[in-house]
Amino acid sequence: MGNVDPAAVKLPPWTAARRPRPHLRPIVKKNAMAIGSLLMAWNEAHGSLFDVFQWMVVDGDTVVARNLWLALQSDDMRRKAVRAGAAAIDHKKTLHSALIWSLDQLDSANEQRKFAAHVYLRDWGDTITPDYFTTDIKKINRHESDPWMDDADALVGDLYAIADYIRGIGMAMRPTGRPRPYVRKPRLQSRRLGQAAQGATKAKVAKKGRRSAPGNSSS
Repeated sequence: MGNVDPAAVKLPPWTAARRPRPHLRPIVKKNAMAIGSLLMAWNEAHGSLFDVFQWMVVDGDTVVARNLWLALQSDDMRRKAVRAGAAAIDHKKTLHSALIWSLDQLDSANEQRKFAAHVYLRDWGDTITPDYFTTDIKKINRHESDPWMDDADALVGDLYAIADYIRGIGMAMRPTGRPRPYVRKPRLQSRRLGQAAQGATKAKVAKKGRRSAPGNSSS
């Protein structure tokens, strides 16, 4: 038999599927639950920044603060605005460092949030995996070496804890507040945030040690 021209092969039309193939439905449901939980936790953590923003920019005027907040049309712009405005409380050392720490954690979590929300998970045999053609290869390699699903529950818990901590910072910024957050700083448990936070703390301690070492005095 000779080669068959694909254009000459006539396939009957089929009905478009409205659900994943039956053997993939359990894993799709598991991924959907994890992604949904992560996005909800992210939205709460990021939304809590408004509690800080309204006291930082317009001294609690929620109407003006809301208009300014909505004019910043992306999460990245809003975090940058809060980070820039943190200079307004740099005289309150504890609150300032607490806010910068919270923003750093959200920046770290944002990479995973983007991956979960935007990567095309394609069915491949008996599982689903990031699509090779539409996903950056570095992201695929990172996902394969450290699947975020294995850390999903801890990451979601960290984001809810960060949200509560940020609200505690916002309460402390009120005129009747106090010089430190009303909520204790959370101990992060996810690999992505917990390890990064521990590394930052060790670097800070090491830097402080170098400054206080003999011969490093600026006097």
